[in-house]
Amino acid sequence: MFQYLKLIKYFNYIYPIRSFYYKQVRKTFYYYHIQKAIKEANSKYKISSYYDLIHVFNQRPFRGLINTLFEPDNFYFTCKDIAIAVNISVNGFSNKDHTNNESIIDFAYNFSSEIKKIIKLDLILSEELQRINKNVDLIFNNIDRDEIRNTLSTKKRIFYHYFKTFEDLRFSEKITIFHQSESKTWVEWNREDSISVYLNLQKIREGFFMVGFDYSSEKYGRLYRATNNGYYEYFNGEIKRNNIVWQN
Repeated sequence: MFQYLKLIKYFNYIYPIRSFYYKQVRKTFYYYHIQKAIKEANSKYKISSYYDLIHVFNQRPFRGLINTLFEPDNFYFTCKDIAIAVNISVNGFSNKDHTNNESIIDFAYNFSSEIKKIIKLDLILSEELQRINKNVDLIFNNIDRDEIRNTLSTKKRIFYHYFKTFEDLRFSEKITIFHQSESKTWVEWNREDSISVYLNLQKIREGFFMVGFDYSSEKYGRLYRATNNGYYEYFNGEIKRNNIVWQN
């Protein structure tokens, strides 16, 4: 794969090749580098009685967060964001007795440092991120442990932190997410159990629409379906084979 990328790199001034090359670098980052790091970490961190880090790797909340590295914007995830995405990916918010948040936090600290190392050692990857003005040193992994623990202590704090990582206040469209209360495992559409975020509806990051949550828009009303296309999700979108990720 790496020799292949080096070869087509010399032709990437041609737009179709350039676009293809960028997609391949992005794909290699997640399905080679990140997958390898997850496999190495899997035996060291017991994060849940039911799920392991291999499961997390295949979940949209985690994959969507990590892939924000390739978005040319000013968002940089932190070790806290990683911990929250892992908790969401294993339904830790509703399985507290079977979720090891201390191990999740340990993993998040280590993994955020490992990502920096991976990027700095891969010259092709480093060049591509520099091209879109991404500075990996801004991946912050020095957040106080008690702060992360505090966020992981209630559903509301977990959900609020997670969904706010999607928000882009430059846009006027708003989606409201209805979630479980602290004492229940179903959604009752109460205003106090909701979170509103402003989004670019043309580029909603993978992992926004999830089973167990309901969604509403000021403009479109109650949403009934979400589909996936590449790294993004769209509500009430066109149904194609296996592209539905959430349905009400």
